[in-house]
Amino acid sequence: MLGAPGPKVTNFVRMGSKVRSLAALAPESVLAWPVRDPREVVRSHLLGRDGRTAHRYPTADDVFAVASKHDPWPVRRLSEALIAEGPVDFGERSLRLRHEDFCADPGAMVTRLYERLGGVADPGLIDWCRGVVRVPQRWEHADDPRWTGLFERVGAADLVADLGYV
Repeated sequence: MLGAPGPKVTNFVRMGSKVRSLAALAPESVLAWPVRDPREVVRSHLLGRDGRTAHRYPTADDVFAVASKHDPWPVRRLSEALIAEGPVDFGERSLRLRHEDFCADPGAMVTRLYERLGGVADPGLIDWCRGVVRVPQRWEHADDPRWTGLFERVGAADLVADLGYV
């Protein structure tokens, strides 16, 4: 892949242990890594697309009965590795993309990404993103105080705070 000419975009899933290797293999590359509010990750897992299984979790107690048994952010180790190694190994070529920021202003996020890649975002792409990206509705259980204890229990409280989610 790296030997082929021209710019490339590659999606790596769970590559936290490979950040340093990627920086060595492709020293001019840009590391762009998305993050999402762990409460929204739980919401997505529990309620499914468009809330199709919401009837199973009508109350906050129902949500936390399930959520308390699981890590609300299973990619925590990946995020920790990216936070620790991305800026070190990629410097200014490291870019964290918050899902919520993208949804709030997809044009700004696409522009920022293209600028980091040394290019200019096509206005048609920006318009398309603005037309298809939805701003998520706030989940009624997002402010429940039990999230704090859950994040602490799984060792993610500092990470969640560092990423601006609490």
